Amino acid sequence: MCALALLATCLLSGTALTGYPGSTWLAIGAIAVFPQLLGHNMINYSLERVPTTTVNVILLLETPGAALVGWALLGQLPHAGSLPGLAILVAGVAVVLVATARTGRRTPILDAGDAPHVP
Repeated sequence: MCALALLATCLLSGTALTGYPGSTWLAIGAIAVFPQLLGHNMINYSLERVPTTTVNVILLLETPGAALVGWALLGQLPHAGSLPGLAILVAGVAVVLVATARTGRRTPILDAGDAPHVP
C-alpha cells in the first residue's frame, strides 16, 4: 500500500522515477533488504525468546540509534532541541530494562500446538 501511495504521489507531483545511477538503486535495494527484511525478521525471532514488553521497549531505541548513525556516517548532527528528548528516551528504556532484569520475569516459550493455560 505504501509503494502504491508513493507511486501515485510521484506521478501527481511529476517526480522522475527513472534515470537514477546504479548506486542509487543499490542503496534503495539495501534499504529494502537490511532494515526491512532482516530487521523485522530479527524482531520476530527475538519475540520467541524475550518478553514482548522488553522487545517493544528496546525498539524505542531506534530513534536515538538513527540519530547516532546519521551523525557518525553522514555528519548530520541532531537538532539541539531534540537532545533532551533523546536522553530521556534512552534513560526510560534503561529504567525499564533494569527493572525487568531485577524482577527476573520471563515469558515461557510455547510450541505451536500449545495454548496458554488460563486458570
